[in-house]
Amino acid sequence: MNGNEVLEKLFTSRARVKLLSVLLLHPERSYYMRELAKVTEETFSNVRRELKNLEELEIIQSQQNANARYYHINKSHYLYPDLKGIIQKSKEKSTDTK
Repeated sequence: MNGNEVLEKLFTSRARVKLLSVLLLHPERSYYMRELAKVTEETFSNVRRELKNLEELEIIQSQQNANARYYHINKSHYLYPDLKGIIQKSKEKSTDTK
C-alpha cells in the first residue's frame, strides 16, 4: 500500500481517530478490545472493525495472550513519529480552547 492510500484510509472514521489517540498517547501500553471500547466510548463492533483496519495498515500490532488479544501502536511504522506529533498537537489545541 502506498503512502497516499495509507493516509486516505487513516482519518476516515471518528472511532479510528479515537483509537489512534489512545494508542499513540500511551505507546508503552497494550490494550484489549473491550478496554479500548470503554476508553473510547465506542461500540465493541466499531472498535473491532477499526482495529482490523489499523492492523491491515500495519499502524498497530496485536498479540494473543491467553484468551485475549492485546493491541499496541507499531513504533517502527514510518508514520509513527508524525502521527504521534499530530495527536499530541491536537490534544494540546483542544486543551487550550477549553
